[in-house]
Amino acid sequence: MRTTVNLDDDIVQRARAIAERYNKTLGEVLSDLACKGLQKRKTATKTRNGIPIFDLSSKPTSTLSIDEINELRDAD
Repeated sequence: MRTTVNLDDDIVQRARAIAERYNKTLGEVLSDLACKGLQKRKTATKTRNGIPIFDLSSKPTSTLSIDEINELRDAD
């Protein structure tokens, strides 16, 4: 679907960098990021001594290399 949105310049720049890195279109990257942002986050279901306990046993859905982290950090 085609639509028009206003995005901050730095967001577009970072999304374009991701698109280039993974050989995707800007639209694909923005759609992926929107989906990840809209996913329901896990909430604590247990408490111990009044402190919420979160299950961290699941593996992350994506990982970044140290080079990718450095590139994102330096993009500002």
